[in-house]
Amino acid sequence: MIIWIDGPCGVGKTTVARKVKDLLSDNEVEFLDSDCYFQKMFKEKVEEAKKSNSCPAIRGMSPQTNTDFAVYFRELIKEKLSKTWVIIAMALTDEICKKHIFHSLCSTHKNVLHIILTAKEETIKSRIESHNGRGDKTKHINELGNSVSFLDKNFNGALKINTDNRSVNEIASEILENIQRFEKQV
Repeated sequence: MIIWIDGPCGVGKTTVARKVKDLLSDNEVEFLDSDCYFQKMFKEKVEEAKKSNSCPAIRGMSPQTNTDFAVYFRELIKEKLSKTWVIIAMALTDEICKKHIFHSLCSTHKNVLHIILTAKEETIKSRIESHNGRGDKTKHINELGNSVSFLDKNFNGALKINTDNRSVNEIASEILENIQRFEKQV
């Protein structure tokens, strides 16, 4: 099973996904944070370029827009799925990740629970401002409207969970209830 925790930057995807993983048995699920894997891939490309005294070939500066990362992350997810459930924290806010990762996986794996975390714009902006060391805050705030719009236009079938004025435990508990319902349907 794939449990995809989606939403714009700052909504709480990673925090909620980690909590859901903690609430599930470690033997049942592995957590994949796209940002961590993207940073790893980015560093590896820079190191390779240094060794060959060349410029790194980086096609897209975020997990959502990098075609190399899309292929890499999709294959990583497939590999992990052969052994366990996977919880993914990744914003599907660009056509590249939607097509090359999400739709590709949905075409081969029917048990994908897609959850989009939502919140009021002011809430998300406040969360972005409070992030320490998590990228360019101004860029994330400026992209917020486009990210929300993309999610709304492209993923009508996703389960939406509002995170305003709710604890991580409350949100994770709601997700667990939905996982149980989803398992009965599949």
